[in-house]
Amino acid sequence: LLWASFFWLQCRYLDVLELLFAWIGNQLAETRRRRAREERCRLGKKWAVGNKGDGMEKLLSPPIKNRLNIRVEQCCDFITAGLGLVLEDDVTQRFVAPPSPAGEWNLLTRNLRQRNRYLSWRLRTVWLLGWVVRYGLLLPFRTIGCWLCLFMISGVSMLLGHIPDWCFKKKLVELVLRQCFRITAACLPMIRRFHNTEYRPTKGICVCNHTSPLDVLVLMCDANYSLTGQVHTGILGVLQRALSRVSHHMWFDSKELADR
Repeated sequence: LLWASFFWLQCRYLDVLELLFAWIGNQLAETRRRRAREERCRLGKKWAVGNKGDGMEKLLSPPIKNRLNIRVEQCCDFITAGLGLVLEDDVTQRFVAPPSPAGEWNLLTRNLRQRNRYLSWRLRTVWLLGWVVRYGLLLPFRTIGCWLCLFMISGVSMLLGHIPDWCFKKKLVELVLRQCFRITAACLPMIRRFHNTEYRPTKGICVCNHTSPLDVLVLMCDANYSLTGQVHTGILGVLQRALSRVSHHMWFDSKELADR
């Protein structure tokens, strides 16, 4: 029930963020359009003042420099699109994150001093409120929650380690640890969605190189795995010793000659 409550709150939090980002995008688009109209009006007035005796056709036609810039920009766009079609393939796209569009802005950016951001007082107020909520409210709660979950996993593992090796112990350990890891993941700003669960490994060996502690946390939320990795100290060492009490894991020390 606790994990379900955390998961529901995270989903609602992301829904609110999506609505907020959509509103911010509309505000930025409206600000850009207004700035563009003001710039066109300013250039038109300047052009009219400088060319009063040249007729109305010069007032309506854009300057030669602007037309040249537009043509150069169009050529650059075509060249970029052509090179993209030549260089991009279906394999590289699976491993390279797409670049963020130019001019985009969200609550996490800190470069508010750039002139091309077009931030109104409403957006600056929203950014300030988002900064206060994220670093003044969510960060302390998530930090405290992660520490409490770490102590919870250690305590639960110690209790489960004293249970005799009965037939139901393995199922009990899997169920309890899965809920503990789900509660721990709920303290972090992430949403987990597991696709193609029919391909989940049931028995045997699964290889996953360069796995981070966050990857292990997400994997343990779905199923109970026996892990193989290097011995760590500190927080990760406490977690490794806690998991070794209730399930079979293989930890090796790179300082030992035999382990190397």
